[in-house]
Amino acid sequence: MLSVHEIFLRLTVAAVLGAVIGIERDLNRRPAGVRTSLFVCLATALFTILSGEIAHRFGDTGSTRIASNIVQGIGFLGAGAILREAGGVVGMTTAATVFVEAAIGMAAGGGLYAVAVYGTGLVLFGLVCIGWAARRFHLKCRNMVFRVTASHAESVATEIQRLMAGMKFPCSTSAFPWREGAPLSNLNPTSATASRKRLSPSSIARAWSPKSFQSRAITNEQ
Repeated sequence: MLSVHEIFLRLTVAAVLGAVIGIERDLNRRPAGVRTSLFVCLATALFTILSGEIAHRFGDTGSTRIASNIVQGIGFLGAGAILREAGGVVGMTTAATVFVEAAIGMAAGGGLYAVAVYGTGLVLFGLVCIGWAARRFHLKCRNMVFRVTASHAESVATEIQRLMAGMKFPCSTSAFPWREGAPLSNLNPTSATASRKRLSPSSIARAWSPKSFQSRAITNEQ
C-alpha cells in the first residue's frame, strides 16, 4: 500500500511532465496545450495508482483491465483531435502526442520515474528536433488550398494547370467545380502537395497578378 507522500509524488511528477510537453505545444500554437497535457498525464497516473490500490485492498486481479481501458479511452480522445480539412488530414501529431502522454502518466503513476522522464525527453526530441529538421530541410509535405475568383471560369482550369506546370509545382489531382454561366466563380483546386519546394501565396501572386484569389496553407502535421 502506497503512502500519501508517495502518491503525491507520483501525481506531481506526472503533472510536471505533462505540463512540459504542453508548453512545447503551446509555444508552437498547436492544440492540446499545457492544461490538456497536464490533465491527460495526471488522469492516467491517478487511474494507475487507483488500480494498484484497489488490487491491494480487495485482492482484485483485474487491475490490468483498468490500464487497458485507459488506453481505449485515450484512443477516443486522440481520435477527436484528428480532423479532415480541405487540404488533407490534420491533427495526427496531436493525437499521437496525447496517446504517448497517457503512457507517460501511467509510468509516473506506477512509480517508474526514470521511464516517464526518459519518455518525456524522447517526445520533446521528436516534437522539437525532428520537427525543426523537417522544416529546415523541407522533408515534410505541405498541403496548400487555393480559392480562385475569376471573371472567365471557362479558361481558369487551363490557366491554373499552365501556371502550376511553369512553376514546377506538383499537383496530385485537378478538380475545378463551378456553375455553368456564372460570371464569377469560386474554384477549389484539390490540395497540391509540395515536397522540398517553397511555394507561398506571395509567389503565386507575383506569377499570376491579373487574377484575384485568396489562399491558405494547411500542413498535415499538428
